[in-house]
Amino acid sequence: ALADSIDPTDDDRRSLRIDDAWIVNACIDLAELTGRVPGIGEMRHVAHVSETRLRTAFVRQLGIPPSKFFRQWGLDRARRHLLHSDGRSVTIAMVATDVGFGHLGRFSRYYLKQFGELPSATLASSRAGSH
Repeated sequence: ALADSIDPTDDDRRSLRIDDAWIVNACIDLAELTGRVPGIGEMRHVAHVSETRLRTAFVRQLGIPPSKFFRQWGLDRARRHLLHSDGRSVTIAMVATDVGFGHLGRFSRYYLKQFGELPSATLASSRAGSH
């Protein structure tokens, strides 16, 4: 009957999981392609989903919302840039902005929380190692 046609089956549930993975991968691909943390609007556009659906896919796949995932992704990318810079031509502001952080104070706080040191300490150790 009609009710049977709208009840989710095992196949439907499986396709939702596949869709979750596709959504997450599309957003990660966007970040890798641009080299920066994408905005929610950009992720919604590339994945063709609502903000709620986007968040749901990330939580189901990774256990965290996209904002937290991409904050960590951006911080990891920033750290790699700071560690592998010659230290002379790179500034923390440049690196933070390049990976998509618009607020430098917040970037520094997140960085400290994730890595146990300020970005300036990472950059200083990179400069010390390049001499």
